[in-house]
Amino acid sequence: TTDMVREGKILRHCVASYIERIAKGETAVLFIREKENPEEPFYTFEIRNEHIVQIKGFANKNPDQEIIDFVGEWKKEKLLKERKKVA
Repeated sequence: TTDMVREGKILRHCVASYIERIAKGETAVLFIREKENPEEPFYTFEIRNEHIVQIKGFANKNPDQEIIDFVGEWKKEKLLKERKKVA
């Protein structure tokens, strides 16, 4: 919860309000970091039912195409591979 609160404060968005839903397993939230600055919040994204629901940066900034592409690649690598393991 500390990381969620910090993420929301620095990026000025409401990610901390998702803590209860995450604890209940209703959704998942992941943090995106720049390689050169791994400790600083950059973007946050939410996954629900294997779908990327939202990606937000500072003050709810929408992602640019580079971030959208990155998250799409991550989804292919992580979510789709996990689904194949289960099947």
